[in-house]
Amino acid sequence: MKKAACFLCCVLLLLSATTISTAEESTFTLMVYLCGTDLESEGGMASNDLLEMINSGIASDGNVTIYVQTGGTKKWQTKGITNKKSQRWVVSQEGMKLVDSLGTVNMGDEESLADFIAYGFEHYPAERYGLILWDHGSGASGGVCYDEMTDDALYMPEIYNGLKQGSAGETGKPFYFIGFDACLMAS
Repeated sequence: MKKAACFLCCVLLLLSATTISTAEESTFTLMVYLCGTDLESEGGMASNDLLEMINSGIASDGNVTIYVQTGGTKKWQTKGITNKKSQRWVVSQEGMKLVDSLGTVNMGDEESLADFIAYGFEHYPAERYGLILWDHGSGASGGVCYDEMTDDALYMPEIYNGLKQGSAGETGKPFYFIGFDACLMAS
């Protein structure tokens, strides 16, 4: 059931990004903070979502950019992604292009989230931005993006601080939407 819900969420978000891209001269950057945790190491769910992004039909030279950071899991099912370090990718119908390799990163740390966001604003400028935090979610008290390598997660004050810090530079703009592809995050 959770797999079907994740698939549906990704499809809807990608369709909305595609719709946004059809507006004349409109550009959109979708930032996906993909903390794999045991959803990836035991079930390959993050890899499945990456494959769905590739199969979405988003062109690499179009008005929509899908920018992803991977990390937070003991084992990746997608060839080329390592659990030894966090990596940043641009995803399109042509596949995944590695754009940055970070070394060891705690995906449950507000500084990591802030750095991811700031990098996205700087390297993928657009008229509109969306952000998705992907992983387990435990609601307002338990947070999101549990990193199984560090046993840390992003809690609400850390998410707030990460958003504030990551958006503080001259290139920072408000997000068109922020989504949680995680359980219980609407509570």
